Amino acid sequence: MEQEQRQMSDTVFSNRSEKLDFFTIFMFPFKYYYNGKKNTPSKIAQIITDKNKNWRRDPFEKASPPNYNEFYYFHRYVRKAIYDTGDEKSGHEVMAYLVRDDYKMLELRYAVEVEFHKNDEKVFRSETISAKVTSINLHLFDNQVGVLTIVTERNLSGGPISFNDILLYNDLARRIYPPYLGKKDSDWSAGDEYVEQILSHDSAAAVPKLSSKIFPIEVILSGEGCPSCDDFEGRDYKDEKGHLSSVIKDILSPFIFEPGLDGSRADDKRLKEDSLFFSSFTDDRMFVVSYCSDDDISQAFCSKQRIRDNYHLSKDWYKFIFVDGGSAGIANQEMMEHLIMKHT
Repeated sequence: MEQEQRQMSDTVFSNRSEKLDFFTIFMFPFKYYYNGKKNTPSKIAQIITDKNKNWRRDPFEKASPPNYNEFYYFHRYVRKAIYDTGDEKSGHEVMAYLVRDDYKMLELRYAVEVEFHKNDEKVFRSETISAKVTSINLHLFDNQVGVLTIVTERNLSGGPISFNDILLYNDLARRIYPPYLGKKDSDWSAGDEYVEQILSHDSAAAVPKLSSKIFPIEVILSGEGCPSCDDFEGRDYKDEKGHLSSVIKDILSPFIFEPGLDGSRADDKRLKEDSLFFSSFTDDRMFVVSYCSDDDISQAFCSKQRIRDNYHLSKDWYKFIFVDGGSAGIANQEMMEHLIMKHT
């Protein structure tokens, strides 16, 4: 019985449906630096909007009753951290909030294994997932910490998609550079004709490089102006001092990426006067908050196996919680169940 339920769940998660929709928020925290005078959030926001007209400051308006009630629900010290009131004159400004709406679509191309094998070699092809960009926001705090958020959504009009597609999308789109890859691991080609290319090569070239398994082939952010894209090819990541996706760099313009900054006096020579710099706070991935809506998937997770609900034992639910796009990154079944129970 349990085996039959598992097979039914696998079908639900892999089948592409017109009814499934989801949205995902990607969060990129960073440290920023300004070598000029008066580095308040308002000052930094003014420099950003002057140098990049796609950014605009968006203070919180308390005029409407819902906004007023929301604002005064929180303690005073909490309001300062989550709302930009535009009140720089008070001397208690903590955060400035900016938005941009020129980017409209996020397109992710990635490699998937196909059911064709030659000499027991794995063969991959490329597929694409596209999602609408609903907002791109920037929080600048007075301790020189910034948080970039990218909100994407795929609704019912976006065409059929599976739960497994969502897992891959969340896992791959959040990656901003590959971990511990040398040039030999990152030099690879993949595309619509990738399967045919593999079949015409010898066995040594038939196995995709490491980067094709853990990283997208290409990320494209498009909209009103020139698209921003990164294909992560041809770099020796092991020898570089620091790397960050071109998409993140383009969004954060006019900030200049300068890895390794720590705010010490030794950094002063690296910072040009009246320019903005930033360095990454995270490892190779952004933080993710994701929501998925589908009746069949919910029913599969909540179906009973003996006494407990199915999601307690589900690797698919584990992968959704911990953003694993491929296999679940855990080997011990008991530990997996414990983590699911703790975080659900």
